[in-house]
Amino acid sequence: MVNVRGFGRIWPGDSAEPNNLAAVSKRRQLMSMSEQRVCVGDLQFGLYNRPAHPELFKIDHRQDIEERMYWASVWLIEGGHVVTFCWKKQFMVEVLGPTDGLRPRNGVLQKFPLRGERTCRQCCEEGLRYVMAGQVERMSKKVFGSVYEDVLARAQSRGTLVLHGRTDMAESRFAYVEIEARERELHVTACHAFPEELAMAKTQSIFKAPAKSRQVGKPAKKSDRGRSPKQ
Repeated sequence: MVNVRGFGRIWPGDSAEPNNLAAVSKRRQLMSMSEQRVCVGDLQFGLYNRPAHPELFKIDHRQDIEERMYWASVWLIEGGHVVTFCWKKQFMVEVLGPTDGLRPRNGVLQKFPLRGERTCRQCCEEGLRYVMAGQVERMSKKVFGSVYEDVLARAQSRGTLVLHGRTDMAESRFAYVEIEARERELHVTACHAFPEELAMAKTQSIFKAPAKSRQVGKPAKKSDRGRSPKQ
């Protein structure tokens, strides 16, 4: 059974305090002044074999997925995202973010600036597999406007959309993620819009657990050692 939280159109921070409307409204008003803008040219891709700590990132929205073979968490951050995939005790963590904010710095499997079109493949010893195709696309003003509207329409109907900016802006920055959770695979499609630069950063990733893997859950707490895994 898949458990995915938080589909729809939201503003950064809305999911953190769903019942505190005053705090959400204040964040929206101060957002344009307090945000540290990330440039599309600063984006760097990283793949790690260890979990990322949430306190190291400003998380605008989080979605958690629990499947029979694995568990995962997807975070939308300013200008990028973090995807954590865990099978047994094996981690595969995808990070897209600014060069100076890419963490963790240990456990690096692959790391490179996201420029033009790039691909990434990785296979762990026990059979955990990963593949990613990404690109940064710069467009003319006319083309960008058309693509922007198309992606927004898709995002509002199929995935999670986080808007950055004022409500009266014709084109605000946004982060969009679409998740497809299968029995052994997690498919993540993400798009980040940079209207000031007439650019978009897109990634499509697949995390795949081995075919013969058994049911697993989140790493057991110390008090749970010796107990049977939850079915």
